[in-house]
Amino acid sequence: PEHLSCYALSVEDGTPLGDLRAQGRLEPVGEEEARGLFLATLRRLAELGYPFYEVSNFARSPALRCRHNAKTWAGAPYLGFGPAAHSFRPPVRSWNDPDLEGYVAALEDGRDPPGGSETLNAAQRALERLFLGLRTVSGADLAAIERDLSPGFRKTNAALVGRLAAEGLAVLDGDVLRLAPEGLAVADAIAPRFRL
Repeated sequence: PEHLSCYALSVEDGTPLGDLRAQGRLEPVGEEEARGLFLATLRRLAELGYPFYEVSNFARSPALRCRHNAKTWAGAPYLGFGPAAHSFRPPVRSWNDPDLEGYVAALEDGRDPPGGSETLNAAQRALERLFLGLRTVSGADLAAIERDLSPGFRKTNAALVGRLAAEGLAVLDGDVLRLAPEGLAVADAIAPRFRL
């Protein structure tokens, strides 16, 4: 294949695996083992010609990367079609009814499929841009976040950025903060440490 998406398995309640976990017949992988498996996946896929471009996505070349996802990670507007599909028209995110019958009935009645929506404030958009940027090979442009959404962002977080670099979790290249492999393994825990 030219592209791979490699996600850690999420065991959800109400599924056969969730039932096995609830019965004690399925033991979840521990954090250290999951981290080791993630780092081994990054390393092995890079050796095989699949560099990562987002925490869970790998492609043989930049031309083979998922364009839709790249727009999502960059905060660009997008439209979602189908049950449970999400759309984003900054600053509003909306989603369709996840129930296929409800979705079809709304369309047949000439209505938008019900679902929900939320309006993101500047702080939420800044955190999302940071969170999503840190998950990608492009990194998070701290100057752009500061300019567009959160004045004083770089100064407020300078000590944290220094700690992340000292711990080997991130690299600051000009205004762009990128996570090192060890940082990518804990990416979801890093963004919430920033202050807006």
